[in-house]
Amino acid sequence: MTSSLQELAREVAVTGGQLAAEAFRDRPRTAASVTEKDGHFDIVTEADARVERVVVDRILSGAPSSRVLGEEGGWYGEGELTWLIDPIDGTSNFASGLPIFATSVAALRGTEPVAAAVHEPVLGATFHTAGDELLVDGMPFRWPEQSRGTREVEILTNAPYERSGLPDSILDSCRTVLDSFRAVRRLGACTLHLAYVAAGWAAATYEYEFHPWDVAAGLQLAAASGCTIVAWDAAGQVLADPVGNPMGVARVLVTAPGLDCSHIDWTHPA
Repeated sequence: MTSSLQELAREVAVTGGQLAAEAFRDRPRTAASVTEKDGHFDIVTEADARVERVVVDRILSGAPSSRVLGEEGGWYGEGELTWLIDPIDGTSNFASGLPIFATSVAALRGTEPVAAAVHEPVLGATFHTAGDELLVDGMPFRWPEQSRGTREVEILTNAPYERSGLPDSILDSCRTVLDSFRAVRRLGACTLHLAYVAAGWAAATYEYEFHPWDVAAGLQLAAASGCTIVAWDAAGQVLADPVGNPMGVARVLVTAPGLDCSHIDWTHPA
């Protein structure tokens, strides 16, 4: 049953990503479809809603006993399986013409991770779980144990998140990250930050101010490839099982095994 759900997640993520890519290629004609949700830094396009509808329909058709939480439309369906989907993570990139975005799909049965897939259509990369493994474009990957320091690697992060009036605590934490790693990269898609670390393409990511659908799939991918995952809830408490409880995650640090981050204070408020 799990294997069929994992294949469904992969198929749905690829389908959604391909639809997003078609809309991306057609974006000069559809530029007027961009609207603001919660200020100029939080936008949605007609393509987000269209991809979400297709993804939800495919999930409910393939796994009828499901409830699905989508970024744009909220809850759909009822059942024992919970799916969290982001039709286009990286909407601002998408709308601006930057080819860095993805479709993300994750499923859980209670707190049991069941399936996860992320498809980055412009690059043509697919990351998904298969059994207990992570597959990257069909090839299994698991991080080797390797001791490294933070100054030897880049970190991906969504900090500082787009909003006005950033508190000093957030700005201070950004300075700490800048000082601690060889380089900082901000791709504008939390889903891809997590997928890239899971796939061994980057060694660390630190994320805050996101929604459950932004991290649900990526956390499963990271766990499958052997990453170290530390997550905090909104009160700053470390979560025992962030992979099985993406709804409770407020901040998360995902690293390659053996990467020593113990000298960095991650306890600042989000």
